[in-house]
Amino acid sequence: GVGTCSGGALVAHPYPEKKKDPNKDESMHCVYYLGLGPAPPPEPGAAPPRGTLNLNPAVEQFQMLVTNWVNRADGTLVWQPGMEVHVKHMKRKDVPHWASVVEEVKDDDKVA
Repeated sequence: GVGTCSGGALVAHPYPEKKKDPNKDESMHCVYYLGLGPAPPPEPGAAPPRGTLNLNPAVEQFQMLVTNWVNRADGTLVWQPGMEVHVKHMKRKDVPHWASVVEEVKDDDKVA
């Protein structure tokens, strides 16, 4: 996964909620997001790992998992002809407003 491909420098934060692009047919299109962030240092006070990141193996692994998804109930392959997986890198500020992850704040969590 991401941790292995980044040499431990990144961790993944999946957002499993299905998002729907209002400009696309929702019966044919959906979007899922995966956030990336720095991994905690291996020891307190230690510098985080540095270097070049190549996430291509993690993306390829994800695409293979999706395209080979099997229905656990009957063992059939869920992938249908015409289905596609696209992976795109974007910064949080570039995520469309319709797909932004909104964190709810409870009344007792508000600061006066």
